[in-house]
Amino acid sequence: MNTEQLRFRNRLKIFLKKKGNWHPLFHILSLLLIGAYGILLLPKAIGVPDFVGLIKILGLLILTYAWMINLILDRTKSEILKNVVALFFIGMHGFLFFRYAGANWDLLNRQFFDFKAMSNYWHILFRGFLTTLKIGLVCIVFVPIIGLLLAIFRSFNNGIINAFVTAYADIFRSIPDIVLIVIVYYALPYIGLSFSSTVAVMVAISLLYSAYATEIFRSGIESIGRLQIEAAQSTGLSFLQTMRFIILPQAIRVVIPPMTSILVGVMRSSAVASVAAAPELLTRARQLSTTINSITPLVVASFIYAIIILPLVVLSNRMEKYLYRYKS
Repeated sequence: MNTEQLRFRNRLKIFLKKKGNWHPLFHILSLLLIGAYGILLLPKAIGVPDFVGLIKILGLLILTYAWMINLILDRTKSEILKNVVALFFIGMHGFLFFRYAGANWDLLNRQFFDFKAMSNYWHILFRGFLTTLKIGLVCIVFVPIIGLLLAIFRSFNNGIINAFVTAYADIFRSIPDIVLIVIVYYALPYIGLSFSSTVAVMVAISLLYSAYATEIFRSGIESIGRLQIEAAQSTGLSFLQTMRFIILPQAIRVVIPPMTSILVGVMRSSAVASVAAAPELLTRARQLSTTINSITPLVVASFIYAIIILPLVVLSNRMEKYLYRYKS
C-alpha cells in the first residue's frame, strides 16, 4: 500500500470517528437507497396494485418512516432541513395515493370542480353568501347580549329567576339546531308568531347559542372571588356598579376564548337554514347543483364557509394565547 493510499485511509478513519460526521453520510446513503427502491421495485402500472405491489409500497413506507424519524430526531440538523424532509414525506404520500388509489380523476373534476358550468351562476351564490353573512352577523350580536343578560339575572340569586334561566339553558342546549329551526319556522305560526325564513333562522340560532353563552358567562362571573365582591360592596358600590366595574371586566377575560368558539358554531349552524328554505348560501348551492347536474356549487359553498369561519378560529386561538400570557 503506497503513501497516498495510507493517507486516504487514515483521513477516512478520522472522518468516521469524529462525532456527528457519520450522520450526513448515513442520511445521504439512506435517501439514495429509498430512491433506488422506489425506482426499481414500485409497481409500474397506475391503479390499485396486487398483493405483491402492496407489500412493495409498504416496504417503501417503512424505509421512509425510519429515515424521516431518524433525521427529525437528530438535534444537530437545522429546522429548515427538517421542514424540507417533512414536506418530502407528505409529498411522497400524495404521490403514492395519486398513482395507486385507482381514482377516476376526470370524473372527480367534472362532478366537483366544473367551474366552467358555474360561469353564469356566480351571482346566485353571492346573494346566498350575503344572506348567510347577515344571519351570522345578527346572531353574533344577539347571542352574547342575551347570554350576558341571563347570566346577570341569574346572579341576582332569586329562586324563580334562577329556575327560569336554568330551564332555558338546559332546554335549548338539548335541542338540535335543525329541530329548533323547524319549530320556530313551522310550528310557531300556529300560536300567532310568524317569521320569514331568514328571521326564523336568526331567532332559532340566537336562542340555541345564547343558552350556551349563558352558561359561559355564568361560569366567568362565578370565577370572581367572593372577597372582591364583598370589598366592593363595603365601599358603597351598588350591585350593578359592582357588576360593571369589578366583576364583568375580569369575567370577560375568562369567557372570551369559549365565546369565540360559540361564535364559530353560530356561523356553522347558519348552514342548516336550508331546512326553512332560507335563501342562504347552502340553499342556493343545492338548487344550483340540481340545475347544472354537478356538485361544484356545494364545493364552492364549502370553501366559502371555510373562508368565513377560519378567521374566527384563528382569532380564537390568538386571543386564548394572549390571555394566557396576560394571566401569567
